Amino acid sequence: MNLENLFKTAGSRQVSVLIILLFTLSACARHPWHESLSEEQSGRMTELVQTMQNRDQICPSTLDAEVIIAWQSPVEKRSINAYLQILQPNFLKLIVSNPLGQPLYGMAIRDNSYQVLDTGKKEHTMGNINSFALRYKLPGALFHNEQWGAWLTGRMRAGNLNISDVRTDREGRGIWLTIREEKDGILTNSHLLIEPDKQELLLRILEDSDGKTIASISYQREPKQQNSPCRQVEHIWITDLPYKTDIQITFLDILLDQPLQKDDFTLPAPRGYMTRLLP
Repeated sequence: MNLENLFKTAGSRQVSVLIILLFTLSACARHPWHESLSEEQSGRMTELVQTMQNRDQICPSTLDAEVIIAWQSPVEKRSINAYLQILQPNFLKLIVSNPLGQPLYGMAIRDNSYQVLDTGKKEHTMGNINSFALRYKLPGALFHNEQWGAWLTGRMRAGNLNISDVRTDREGRGIWLTIREEKDGILTNSHLLIEPDKQELLLRILEDSDGKTIASISYQREPKQQNSPCRQVEHIWITDLPYKTDIQITFLDILLDQPLQKDDFTLPAPRGYMTRLLP
């Protein structure tokens, strides 16, 4: 399906919800984590996590790439090509263009604010990410996140981590860490599957305060960068999202450490566009 038909059949509100879910980014299956590690083993894993955090902090802070975003739900199955820019830790911009390179739709996220540019409607929207979640009845825990870039690059979140549990994996893939976080009164648990030998994050599962899974994000890295300490993610699978939506992101033509600045993550309204300011 070409992009013109996509945007004729998929309303801008639906596409906004999809893109927001990507940047945050229901299951009843048995948990994949298993037995708790000893205190000594847990201490070694905590040290490993700190090593991974330190490494990620010296990796390139920007990403510039073409992406293919494919999603399916009980009512549809589609894909789009887009241009993605990331500036760690929480600046993102996504531009969807037609085959001639003309922009059709854009979204930018800066900290807790967002902008949307809809060329079909000649509409420019600005607002608060948390209000967006409330408006469309999306899980608030997905949006109380100050590390958008880490979610889309498979990195460890910077800062102190409140590790509450360390367990083995039922399939022997690595070690699970449970990280408890609270912001603005919203409590979440992030479960991270780490491969200790490669020091890589394989999977993260986000739960709300009731223990319900609201997103699972798995990562596959470029095999040709096997010996690089900053191996870039090549594929991301996001499952267990609201509305039973599954998303796959494929990264192409990846450029790292481009000279991006915070001011690059805006979408100025062209002349003649209507601007909407939302809470």
